[in-house]
Amino acid sequence: MDSRHAQSSGEDAEAGIDPPRSDIDAIDRAQLLDRLQSLRSILPVFAQDLAGARRQVATLRLENSRLLERVRALQREDGR
Repeated sequence: MDSRHAQSSGEDAEAGIDPPRSDIDAIDRAQLLDRLQSLRSILPVFAQDLAGARRQVATLRLENSRLLERVRALQREDGR
């Protein structure tokens, strides 16, 4: 779409004149394709962050279990 067409489309919209349906479809399709490409580029980042978070959760759970066991051992020693 050239700048003259974009300008006239904007003026048409202000005047309440709808652009031809084929123009709307082309714009919608282009916007959807841009959005899809953007999502495809960030999806691996989210997946990597999720995997890292899951590993961190597993590590923290293990540490928490060890600390709970240590607290129980100390409580047993204190109770003698």
